[in-house]
Amino acid sequence: MTATVGAPVVAGARWDPPAAIAVRGTLLILPGRGEHAGVYDRFGRRLAVDGYAVRSVAPATAAAAVGEAVAPVVLVGSDEGALHALRLAATLAVDGAIVAGTPWSGAAPPSARTAPELRSVDRPNSSGLVGRPTEGSSLSSVGRPTEDGLGLVGRPTETGDPGRLRTGGWDAELEARSACPTHQARLTGDTGFRRGALTEPLPAGLRESVDPGAVAVPVLVVHGEADPVTPVDAARALAAALPQAELATVRAGRHDALNDITHRTVAAHVVLWLERLRADRAVTPILTVTRPA
Repeated sequence: MTATVGAPVVAGARWDPPAAIAVRGTLLILPGRGEHAGVYDRFGRRLAVDGYAVRSVAPATAAAAVGEAVAPVVLVGSDEGALHALRLAATLAVDGAIVAGTPWSGAAPPSARTAPELRSVDRPNSSGLVGRPTEGSSLSSVGRPTEDGLGLVGRPTETGDPGRLRTGGWDAELEARSACPTHQARLTGDTGFRRGALTEPLPAGLRESVDPGAVAVPVLVVHGEADPVTPVDAARALAAALPQAELATVRAGRHDALNDITHRTVAAHVVLWLERLRADRAVTPILTVTRPA
């Protein structure tokens, strides 16, 4: 069963590879605030074509889904779902996790880890869209109204809660989530999507329940450099606090990194990461791209 627009389904949606393709692994998706499984239909179909079974789960059903999944099993979460994915990755028998737009507020400095540990594995192409944390990423979109007059305000509160966002209406929320016109149109016409959810606090104690140091499996951290909900520096701090992480920052990317205008590039990088995870737990590069001097 593939989720469709308008179906307020949180768990149970599935995307399977074509019958002629052997399953190469399983991705268990945990949606974020306001979302349901259908929001990830495009992502699920794309990964299924590459041989990965994709399932949507709720946090309470994740353990059962892991037991039935074809390995390697990877938790995938966006926004609130990313925090659930990290929490569950520390306790369930999974092989990895992919988190996007994580509303993390930990204070671990990027300098706590060496440069090689944070380096890009698949170096960026000429567009530089994915794969390398930039040294001087601008956070100019955080904390100021946007110039398009939508009234978006994304300043983290003084209590250190960057996961809350005040918006100036539906148009502003769309701009905060994604720059992809197709995805914006999908959300606008989706009766199962809950508008305004990004202004709501995370479940009590969820962020505090995440201990990055306890996550022993490889983690791919994906984050938009222009995310107005959670500044990209929070993603860098999270990657620094995880024992084994790769940080992929998306140039001009917004909060819904898996469904942003660069979704093809992000999905391609996810496949590259999954293939490396299948090869070994160190996620050793299979293909290295260099630029001649």
